[in-house]
Formats: sequence, structure tokens, C-alpha cells
Amino acid sequence: RISDPDVGAGGKLRLTLYWAATRAPDADYSVFLHLLDGEGRRWGQHDDYPVGKLFPTSEWEPGRLLRAEMEVPVAADTPSGDYSLLGGLYHLGTMRRLPVRAGGAEMSRPPEVAPGNSVVLGTVRVSGQTP
Repeated sequence: RISDPDVGAGGKLRLTLYWAATRAPDADYSVFLHLLDGEGRRWGQHDDYPVGKLFPTSEWEPGRLLRAEMEVPVAADTPSGDYSLLGGLYHLGTMRRLPVRAGGAEMSRPPEVAPGNSVVLGTVRVSGQTP
């Protein structure tokens, strides 16, 4: 869930992510969040552990719902316009992204699966610089 889909260039996009493993993960994974324009250029990025270093994915139990607050810094020179926020998981040692499956009974509207094993989390409007 994106807290506010309107952000100024140079600001921070705040969002809440909810995670649930369908089976026990076999390794520790990192999350990536990319703010992309219509041509695929990256104007913001955040990489981190999905719910912090103290609870790595290798310790997740299937079916347990986990919540994490994250921020994506938006580049100060980002032109005004609409951008896509994409996210996914990857193995830091190999940089291999995990395949994604959109949907689930708990989702009111399944996210769009994007090329490259990521999910479109929403659309963000960037306007002039943040003071």
C-alpha cells in the first residue's frame, strides 16, 4: 500500500508491504523497489531485507502475514509525471530474481506482473521538487 501516491522530486515515497510465504523459503532474500518512467528508466530505488535483518526470509513460516514500512527516495531531477512502482525479491549472492505470482484470495485487485519477475505495486505521480 502506497501511503501517498503523490510525491515531489527529491522526496520519499512511503509504502507498506505485506508478505506471506506460501512455503518455507530456502534462502535469505532481499526486496527491490524501483520507480520507473514509461521507458523503463529508474528514478528511485530501495533495496533492503523484506522485514529487516532480524527476521530473514529463511525463518519465515508459511502463511504468516508480515508487515514492513519502506521508503523509496525519488531523485531530485525526476521530471514531473506518472511513474510505475515495481517490486520483487532477489537472492543477494546471485542477484537472481524470484518468480512472482500475482493474486490471492486476500487481494481485492491482483497486481500486474511486470517483465523481469517483478510486480507493479502502483502508479505514482511526481511533481516539482520537495522543499
